[in-house]
Amino acid sequence: MTDLGLGDEWIGKGNRENQTLPVLHLRESAANMALLRKRRGVLLLTSRARKLRTDPVALWWHLAESMPPESPDRCETQAGLILLAVLATQTADGPDVIVARLLSAIGWINGDGTELDELTAGGDVVTAGACCRPGGTA
Repeated sequence: MTDLGLGDEWIGKGNRENQTLPVLHLRESAANMALLRKRRGVLLLTSRARKLRTDPVALWWHLAESMPPESPDRCETQAGLILLAVLATQTADGPDVIVARLLSAIGWINGDGTELDELTAGGDVVTAGACCRPGGTA
C-alpha cells in the first residue's frame, strides 16, 4: 500500500486483496492486459509479462496497444477514455474531479440517482459499472 501511495488513506492492514480495492483493481488490470494469471490460487506472470519485464519500451507499447481497456459497460468505457484524456493533459485539478464533471456533463449519474463526485468517479462506480443514465438504463 505504501508503494502505491495509499498507506495513509486506506483503512486496514492492506494484506487482503478483497479488502484493499486499489490492489484488487491493479491486479485485475494486470490480468486484463495479459500480464498476470492465476493458477491454483497463485498469481503468476504470463509468458508475455516475463518477456516484457526487462524491456520497459516493449512494456509501454504492449500497454498502449491494449488501450482503452474493453468493457461491456458503457459508463466504464467512457470513464476510462475520459480518464486517459485527463491524465494526458496533466491538469492541476485531480483527475477524479474532472472525470466526475465530464461524466455528469454527458448525463451519467450514480445508480441511486445522485450526481457523480470525485469519490464515486474515482472509485467503485467506474470499476464496477455502477453508474447509469437518467432513467436507470446502463
